[in-house]
Amino acid sequence: MLDKILHKNLKIPYLLNFQTLRSSRRSKGTIIFLHGIASSLKVWKDAINEVGDDFDILTVDLIGHGHSPSPEWRGSQTLSAQARAVARTMLHTRSIKKPIFIVGHSMGSLVGVEFAKKYPFLVNQIILLSPPIYREKLSKQIAQERLLKKGYQDIVENPEKSFDFVNLVIKMGLVDVKPIKDTKYFDNLRESLQTAIIEQDTYAVLSKIKTRTKIIYGALDPVVIGRTIRNLGRKNRNITTTRVLASHDPTKTMIKEVHKSINKFIKEKNG
Repeated sequence: MLDKILHKNLKIPYLLNFQTLRSSRRSKGTIIFLHGIASSLKVWKDAINEVGDDFDILTVDLIGHGHSPSPEWRGSQTLSAQARAVARTMLHTRSIKKPIFIVGHSMGSLVGVEFAKKYPFLVNQIILLSPPIYREKLSKQIAQERLLKKGYQDIVENPEKSFDFVNLVIKMGLVDVKPIKDTKYFDNLRESLQTAIIEQDTYAVLSKIKTRTKIIYGALDPVVIGRTIRNLGRKNRNITTTRVLASHDPTKTMIKEVHKSINKFIKEKNG
């Protein structure tokens, strides 16, 4: 009851579980990693070795994931709530050095976009890996988008039937997470699907975003619409896109592209 009053009614952001994986006085800046749905900060364990040792690294567990709070009230895991929690956690660490780069994977990339919308003064560049960006208006959605959204909605509305299906998808290796045994954890997944993926307005936000944005996506990704990504790159000059030979998970190839993008920013900044 108190949790709901504080965080829903009074809108006090949650403090997320976080890890500072690297910190140096000679740091060139800070990279904040945001994981995807049904994942945790552990997914970045190997990735940080690919971005060099010149940057401070901060990883977090988003709301409903890992060791961060898992509220049971509806709307606790919206993109807005996640972005506000990331901002509070950043300020809590008191060790964030500029420039600041946010790297998000899948749902985490949508959180990164929402963060840049709310706090453009707190981030210099957002880098989106495998972002599941779907347009809001049905008339503008292509068949793949409609099928994906329908599949997500079925998971949300029919938990008994979809529990085994989701675990089958995990066992097939289509997503790099452990099989779901805890029904509460599955409820968190459904909450994230509904309020962060299905109800997103990310396409509209990115169409007008002024923050420097890099989108990296896999040519073999079954849940990312390549046409939508490329269209955003044409629509907004602040967005650049790169397609790599990969599926949905954040691969070494993707992280190398992250490193290249950040180094390019640093070089341009230093003239």
